[in-house]
Amino acid sequence: MTITRINLQQILPHIESGSTILAPNLRVKEAILSQYLNSLAAKVAITPNVIPIDVFIRKYWELNARQSLNPCNELQLLTASEEFLLWNEIIEESLEKIPLLNPDEMANAVAHSYQLARQWLDPEIFKEELKANSSIKDVAVFSQWAEIFQNRCSTLQLISLVDAIATFTQLLRSEKIVSFPDKLILVNFYNPPPLYQNFFAALQNSEELLTVAKETVNNKLSKIKLEFNNKNSETQNCAAWVKEILNKNANAHIGIISSNKALDRTNIQQALRDTLNPDFLFFNHEEQPVFNSTGNSIRLSDNPIIHDALLVLGLGREQYQIEDLIRLLQSPFLSYGENSESEIETQARISLAGFLRRRAHSTISSRELSYLIKNEERTYHCKLLATQLVQIRTEFRKLQATSTALQWSQQFSRLLDIAGWPGSLNFQNQTSILNQWQKLLIQFSRTSSILPRLDYSSALAKLRLLATQQTMSNKFHSSLPVSFYSVSESIGMEFDHVWLLGFNDQQWPEPVKPSPFIPYATQKAAGIPRSHSEIQFNNGRKLFAQLLASTNFSVHASYCKNDGEQEFRASSFIQEFEFDDSSDIIRSLNQKAAPLRHSIIMETISDISLCP
Repeated sequence: MTITRINLQQILPHIESGSTILAPNLRVKEAILSQYLNSLAAKVAITPNVIPIDVFIRKYWELNARQSLNPCNELQLLTASEEFLLWNEIIEESLEKIPLLNPDEMANAVAHSYQLARQWLDPEIFKEELKANSSIKDVAVFSQWAEIFQNRCSTLQLISLVDAIATFTQLLRSEKIVSFPDKLILVNFYNPPPLYQNFFAALQNSEELLTVAKETVNNKLSKIKLEFNNKNSETQNCAAWVKEILNKNANAHIGIISSNKALDRTNIQQALRDTLNPDFLFFNHEEQPVFNSTGNSIRLSDNPIIHDALLVLGLGREQYQIEDLIRLLQSPFLSYGENSESEIETQARISLAGFLRRRAHSTISSRELSYLIKNEERTYHCKLLATQLVQIRTEFRKLQATSTALQWSQQFSRLLDIAGWPGSLNFQNQTSILNQWQKLLIQFSRTSSILPRLDYSSALAKLRLLATQQTMSNKFHSSLPVSFYSVSESIGMEFDHVWLLGFNDQQWPEPVKPSPFIPYATQKAAGIPRSHSEIQFNNGRKLFAQLLASTNFSVHASYCKNDGEQEFRASSFIQEFEFDDSSDIIRSLNQKAAPLRHSIIMETISDISLCP
């Protein structure tokens, strides 16, 4: 048997007929594909044409552009990275008039507000509302930024995704589209924003399918409420419950649905790791994930191999941070060759790192570093490093003081090659990380049309900013029975069992968080999510009902009474759940796991000889 994440009964006829299936997101797409392909007896099969809606828009915008359809052939779609950098550039240009502590975070907030406005508001109404509320400083500033963004896009012949959807809708209504599928099947689009509703209404030959009808009531669903004294006890019991279900049915689809994913992710990940794999002393969650999820708590720039790559690119500076230099000298991601000199170079770099640690200064100039590593009378004479620094400076002289993002991207690749990055060691999961790094360099190179000519420091800062904005990519594993989502992310999927984690009166429904850049009255009138308590409650009720309808057998809802000095009560959404004692769930499983942990044989090795 396979894990069932979505009911394909209604979708199968359309897959077999070759129709194009539109999914609301990558999660639903992966669920449909894995479910269908795993159900086939044949080893080789044609992959169904299942596409997330935003990817679909991009694909057919480009197809129609190639066939000279105006304005598709005149406007290039912005990628997410390009759009962020464009907003960031606009905001940085206004810093003299509008001082900001964190322009990067502001760029994210402004971009999100612009997307919200385009998804939920008519463009003309939006302009009128901004003009009418220009006395509000935040709204007035946002109005200026939005106008600059639109004008710059027009000048550079670019278009954002939300603006492209509106334009594509108009082309569909006027029947000007040249290239388009014969039939579209819309699967599990529950309550899409008006922008997407208008797009769907303009489709000539389409059909909407919901694998679970809206707010269907499952009368056989078991609903249990659990109360814990602290967060750790709650996550440990949730992990034990997962193991208990998998012991009975290894193919059950289990959903851990968090009211605060960012807060719960690390804790539940560790709890599942310890409970499901108690015999694993060392465990890398990137290489051996315990659940499927969206997003990631690890930024690309925080990954060790990418972190060291950015440090290598910093070698073009005139001044180095001692801490960063020591990190590079000890990096396992730099190759020294395979000859006998590599061991000498390794020992020299270790000696240099020790010497730098004993210095009282936090920085060192590139000239002083060159003097140190060229001194043949010292143990920290690094012959290869000295050669590499000379080659790096030579490469920099080949470029003008200011160059395009494309030129800097090519230069950065050459500098990494000179430094021997990513090394000769083959680390697990390294291929996927390096692929993501190459995609990042490509994205950066494509910003040449957006960004002005950059000097070295600015180019490296922009690349680092992109690496900081991106998180480590999540690969979908069809064999994993556990999924970790927020409530909104779970919609469109189906589960056998669900644990609602952290459902107290403060976190569910989610707190109101209106955009500060769109007039509050406008947000409320348009029904924008999180803009008003009444809207948030109603949206939360619909999402919650849909989640329960999409669960087959049981729902456990939990909350902890205390978090430090703050006390919580159960969310009103789970008040009707049957209260159950939570104290015995984890105890019995821990007793079963204890003998296994104690059976692990630990070998003791004496390292006295290595002590100084």
